[in-house]
Amino acid sequence: MQGTAEATPTEWLSPQQIANELGITVRTYYEWRTKGKAPRALRIGKHLRTSRADFDSWIEERRER
Repeated sequence: MQGTAEATPTEWLSPQQIANELGITVRTYYEWRTKGKAPRALRIGKHLRTSRADFDSWIEERRER
């Protein structure tokens, strides 16, 4: 019998959730987006979302060594 791989659902973060986690305002988040300094995002319908994996990677890239 073959096993089936079960897909892990992707956690999507809103601009508000990202701002809350970073301790910034949503306005600052959008300013960072216009400057190319925010994590990658995807527009789903009218909503802007960032995957948890992309957000975590973005944080790791900025961690001081």
